[in-house]
Amino acid sequence: MGLLSGLEEMIESVFENGVASLMRSRLQPVEIAKKLAKAMENHQSIGVGKTYVPNNYAVHLGPSDYAVFAPGKGGYERDLSDYLVNFARQRGYALKSRPTVQLIADQTVGKRQVRISARLLDTVNDAELDDPRATNSGYTTRLNITSEPIAKPAAAAPLPSAHLVINEGAAALRYPIDHMPFSVGRALDNDVVVDDRRVSRHHVQIREMNQRYFLVDLDSTNGTFVNGERVTRCVLKDKDVISLGGMQVVLSTQGQA
Repeated sequence: MGLLSGLEEMIESVFENGVASLMRSRLQPVEIAKKLAKAMENHQSIGVGKTYVPNNYAVHLGPSDYAVFAPGKGGYERDLSDYLVNFARQRGYALKSRPTVQLIADQTVGKRQVRISARLLDTVNDAELDDPRATNSGYTTRLNITSEPIAKPAAAAPLPSAHLVINEGAAALRYPIDHMPFSVGRALDNDVVVDDRRVSRHHVQIREMNQRYFLVDLDSTNGTFVNGERVTRCVLKDKDVISLGGMQVVLSTQGQA
């Protein structure tokens, strides 16, 4: 975790100080980590009282990027696995076993691009979640795919289309919410990047819950308010006014009751 957290802070500092060119010449481990976290969130499986997330990740890199990571492949895979364990704990997700991460060279992937395949596999040993060195180097221990197929949720009516609207002077900027989860904050990996020091790096996420838009505050410094009331999580409705530490955003939907 030391390697990833240090790189993340360094990269954000470089970008915020306007010298991004120093770090953009090659793919960074923290960029892979963020894409792994999104893959985890996008492949949730709802169980009885738990939300399970994948525990097996294949990270496909272009040949030139893979060549950079290859000498320290096992260490990078371990650090990325550590990152996913902590990310799952912070979000309250359930893991059937310690996540395995494998870096793979792929001729079909372009430079500085990442393609991730995420799967939920049968458990190996619950103790692995407490012992980050319980598996072989790189956490690529062979696992058996569960014999019972993962239950798929019943088809539900799609969410109404929605936008986040930010007023900047006379102009209104509209950001379509076109995937879940949808994040807002100052950090560059958010879906909406806000240049306002009152807003935390990762301030809020918008998620889907029971065919509704659901807002979650990500332990922001200055808090989140909806229609003047401080919230940590709540269902959103059309025309709700969301204040991110004082910066206002409006949710605009079509067809939501």
